Amino acid sequence: MSNVREHLASSIFPRLNCRPFLQDAEYSATIRGLVRDGVVGGFVLFDGSASDARETAQQVQELAGGTLLLAADCEDGITMRFPGGTEFPSMMALGAANDVSVTYTVAQSIADEMRELGVSGILPPWPTSTPIPTTRSSTSALLAERRNWWRNTWWPICAGPRTAGLPPA
Repeated sequence: MSNVREHLASSIFPRLNCRPFLQDAEYSATIRGLVRDGVVGGFVLFDGSASDARETAQQVQELAGGTLLLAADCEDGITMRFPGGTEFPSMMALGAANDVSVTYTVAQSIADEMRELGVSGILPPWPTSTPIPTTRSSTSALLAERRNWWRNTWWPICAGPRTAGLPPA
């Protein structure tokens, strides 16, 4: 049954506050324990500067042997969560520009900065052109559409040259 435990653990991504991880020994020990015990698949990083995020990512990946998926909610760039990066226009502004090539260039730049931090996934905004569902069947269709949008639009940008770990279709 260890495969079931490993599978479930790989699906758990708790919040990791970078500044406390680097400054608070008790908090750091708790996070390190989660990694050593193999009960997380990764973390969603928050709190601190870009250098705090980079150092935190490096330390937890070293402890895990580089197997963690680290993500952050930075669809507007790393400055959305971590001061010290390039400031980009909001997604709404990019949409108003109505130029996919500009949006793609910004997304590539954000992904490059995220990879420099050691973060392998961006938590992107959902597309908002789809109306809010009112029935169970339309909810399923919306979720399928959003999953495909994430897989085909953001994941290749975030993952860069990586080929392993692509979310299932």
